[in-house]
Amino acid sequence: MSMLSNLLSARLLFNEAPSGEGGPGSGAPGGGGDAPKFTQADMDRVVTERVRKLTDELKSLKSVAGEVEALKQRAAEFEAEKAKAAEEAELKGKSDAEKALIQFRKAEERAKQLESESAKSRADYEAKIKARDEAIAAKTKRYGVIPAIAAGAAEGAANTALREFLASADVQLDDAGEDVASVTYEGKTYEKVSDAVKAFYERVPFLAKPPAGGSGSPRTPGGPVTAGQKLREMSPEAALSDLFGGR
Repeated sequence: MSMLSNLLSARLLFNEAPSGEGGPGSGAPGGGGDAPKFTQADMDRVVTERVRKLTDELKSLKSVAGEVEALKQRAAEFEAEKAKAAEEAELKGKSDAEKALIQFRKAEERAKQLESESAKSRADYEAKIKARDEAIAAKTKRYGVIPAIAAGAAEGAANTALREFLASADVQLDDAGEDVASVTYEGKTYEKVSDAVKAFYERVPFLAKPPAGGSGSPRTPGGPVTAGQKLREMSPEAALSDLFGGR
């Protein structure tokens, strides 16, 4: 409240000088005199009054919101009563057989509506499951190739190499979705991840580690990841540690 009080004090001091007394720079008589003084109590009173008004406005808005909810509930009740009255009017004067036929047709329509809603819910559920499975498969593929990519990447290029490899290679999982079964890169299928990564680095040597000692052919990327290795044996923590460790 202290800051707000100071702001209000400044506003009153510079913009609300009493009538007959010149404010700063006004040129009116008395302009060179002392500015009007306002106490902290005056400022607190102004702020308290504004807070009270805002609180009253908020209470009023909450009251209106409550009335709107009550009206919505009443409208729903009215629609239910209207539907019931329409049904009673439709059945009025009808024989028992006619009433049964009308009720049967309505039950049939309701069953079709429920079946349609159920089909939509099932489709939505299956879409969510598919999206989840695709996300899991993507992570499995990613963790399956990280060790080999990290082993052959140049300093600071591991992330770029991983992204480019996954974008250009087709990593296939086994039926259980736990193993990298094969990798197809540039039309050729490899049973070992390391062999596919080697072909990748030969294609983009600027992302690969320079040869040891500065001579010879580029280091062959590789690692223990093979088509038969389980995902649980490829610890994500260990893979990420290989990828980022020492950087």
